[in-house]
Amino acid sequence: MPVTDTAASVAEAAPEPAADPAPEAAAVAAPDSVAKGADDTVTATQTPEPTPPSLDVVRVDAEGRAVIAGQATPGASVSLRLDGAEIDNVTADRAGNFVAMMRIEPSDRPRVLSLEAVVDGGAPVAGGETAMIAPFAAPVAVAADTPAPQSDTAQSDTV
Repeated sequence: MPVTDTAASVAEAAPEPAADPAPEAAAVAAPDSVAKGADDTVTATQTPEPTPPSLDVVRVDAEGRAVIAGQATPGASVSLRLDGAEIDNVTADRAGNFVAMMRIEPSDRPRVLSLEAVVDGGAPVAGGETAMIAPFAAPVAVAADTPAPQSDTAQSDTV
């Protein structure tokens, strides 16, 4: 009876891997502490590589009301920064979209709006673009029209 090298036979007989499996998900056997599906498997997902957040819309009216929208890695915590100081923090949805509505304090000088995103407590990723916020003054309160007070003394038409 011929002797064969079983390691070589097993390696040669091993099936080819499936054609390009989806890199973001793989079915694995679930441990007892994890909820199992009907087929006793759990889908494990890899953390997406963070992408720099980007701006789609930046609108600031004359009273400082702002709408800022853009895209980031899905689930990322997006920090909106004005001259480097955080003014708001929002979370990107499953599609990677985010929107923030806020009031920006007036200033007599232009300021730079920038973004920074963090995914799952990882390192911050700075956005690749910025937007300039033009100077604007605080709204001026206008007094309501009121009639002039009447005097108590009567004026005489005699000369």
